[in-house]
Amino acid sequence: MKKRIFSTAIAVIMVFCATLVYAQQETNKIMDELNKELEQDKVFLPKELKEMNKSLRNAMEQGVTKEDLKAILVDLKKKESNVKDTKKTIDIMIDLIKSGVGPKEAGNIVSQAAHLAKAQGLKGKALAAMVHEAIRIRKAEQEKLKQQMKEEKMHQKQHRQEHQNQIQAQEIFQEKEQEKESHGMGHGKGKK
Repeated sequence: MKKRIFSTAIAVIMVFCATLVYAQQETNKIMDELNKELEQDKVFLPKELKEMNKSLRNAMEQGVTKEDLKAILVDLKKKESNVKDTKKTIDIMIDLIKSGVGPKEAGNIVSQAAHLAKAQGLKGKALAAMVHEAIRIRKAEQEKLKQQMKEEKMHQKQHRQEHQNQIQAQEIFQEKEQEKESHGMGHGKGKK
């Protein structure tokens, strides 16, 4: 019996490890494709991509597709965002995703902020600052929404509890009324 449980546990661990290895290989393949496309399109140099590799990989692990990530990187590069600021923007976008915003929406927020900054003639650090501020605002909105939902759940829980208490009080009242009626009937028969 113990051998069977041990064998099953080992099999589960092996399947889990194989899945992780496959996922890692898949991510590596996609990263290689992304890097090649960005190099071919002369968006970023291999050295620059190497500096951003961890952030890009994290973004993919959070569900950002290769196409969306490429579009964001191309967009930021066109707006003259440097490697450091681009990396920082991707990292902040990942935080936004972790706070509950979908990858697609997070990418749209970055792109919209970059377009707005460019329209205002901002470049480099000023552009990055505007993108970061847009993400910070969206993250704050997300946190506020989470807090409101949490408060609403607490309110609903309290309401359910109050309702349950009312039902219990009614049941107790009805039981006492029934006891009085049955007790009163018993006394009435005894007096006759």
